[in-house]
Amino acid sequence: MKIKFQLRQFFGFTLVELLVVIAIIGLLIALLLPAVQAAREAARRMSCSNNQKQMSLALHNHHDVNEAFPNDSQRYQLSTPVVYSGNTYTSYTDGLTCWAKVFPFMEQTGLSEAINTTIKNAIETAISGAATGEPMVVTRGGHTVTGALAMNKVPTFLCPSNPTVINPVSGVSSGYYCHYFGNSGALEQSADLSQTSADPAPPYTYGEYGGSPGGGGKIATNGVIYQNSRISFASITDGSSNTFAWGEIAWEQYRYSGWNRSTGPTTNSAKAYAEQLPFNYFKRGDPTTMTYPITGFNPTTPTVSQQTSCGAYGSKHPGGLNIGLCDGSVRFVSETVENNIRLGYACRDDGAAVSLP
Repeated sequence: MKIKFQLRQFFGFTLVELLVVIAIIGLLIALLLPAVQAAREAARRMSCSNNQKQMSLALHNHHDVNEAFPNDSQRYQLSTPVVYSGNTYTSYTDGLTCWAKVFPFMEQTGLSEAINTTIKNAIETAISGAATGEPMVVTRGGHTVTGALAMNKVPTFLCPSNPTVINPVSGVSSGYYCHYFGNSGALEQSADLSQTSADPAPPYTYGEYGGSPGGGGKIATNGVIYQNSRISFASITDGSSNTFAWGEIAWEQYRYSGWNRSTGPTTNSAKAYAEQLPFNYFKRGDPTTMTYPITGFNPTTPTVSQQTSCGAYGSKHPGGLNIGLCDGSVRFVSETVENNIRLGYACRDDGAAVSLP
């Protein structure tokens, strides 16, 4: 009996063919990845825009109820003076940012009520003299007793394109923060940033903020959100569609403070040096010192480094950043927009006839 074996010939890839296939796959991946990354960034940018949209609507609702936009740290009179360390205090600063003041209008009513109750209790304790430490709420502001509440993260405050700094900051400014800073206005381009808090004409930032341009200087108050401000739509004579309300400060080197903290004339939620520096300047300045040369200023290369309140608007979005306007709309603005346009939109009443491209 004969058994026949049928041999079949199997063909495999040669080494050259295998290398060609791998090269083609690699090429396809190389072509696909940028598209995937671009799609993801587009989604993050849209999410960021939605965040600012919600915050802008909260501004409008705040205006409807209070007939003004929220301020950044408000001073109030005390019904009963407080004596602390030999000094008599007749007023106190709530020490709160505009972020904390829009909570009731962005589904954070519980957090808002907790803040108000905490400050109220601290003020009553200070007046009664029941605890020696409580007068700090009078001398420094309500943020000194609301630090624990600032450990609540508000996702709407955070831009998804900068996920590396979403952990709460530590130290005296502890707590989660916000990537969207209010617009306090714009100083003239010829302003002398070497002026300090010792100069007679208020308002000024605190001189001890070493990272501020020149170590101090005037703060802008021709925007819509700053210390003790009470800006209504009637005050925005340039038009609500021609004035910045919010802008992004969302980059790693910036030194953030908790969303509850804003004291004195150095404001954290309103840009103290609005538009002195171009958008996304940190991408073009010296990455080691975070300085940027400004013609006509004294000093000509102010160090804005990592200090709160004086960093220019900027984001991790390629090519620009999201800006919320006072009319409630949100625009993606190129980082190369001309200076006169930035300054014009930062001021609420300068009469500049400028428009965003």
